Amino acid sequence: MDGLSLPSLTNTTKEVLEVQFGEEEIGLFDYCGDKAPGPNGMTMAFLQANSDTVREDVMSMFSEFHMNGKLSLALMLLVLRLFLRELMQRI
Repeated sequence: MDGLSLPSLTNTTKEVLEVQFGEEEIGLFDYCGDKAPGPNGMTMAFLQANSDTVREDVMSMFSEFHMNGKLSLALMLLVLRLFLRELMQRI
């Protein structure tokens, strides 16, 4: 790689790339809901139908990922919250 000239990012570009995710950038609730379910069995339509319940947890999940690269706690809270809501509706 000696002698290879590669372009580099300006400080302004670096700062723009490191800005925390916003709801518009994530756009989870804008996707088509009738696609195949994810590994947890939930479709996007399920998340969209429960957007009032999950919105804060989804944003927290992305914020946690942005800050430290881990999804575990926020993801577990999201699944637990959906499970409890579903359970309460069946009682």
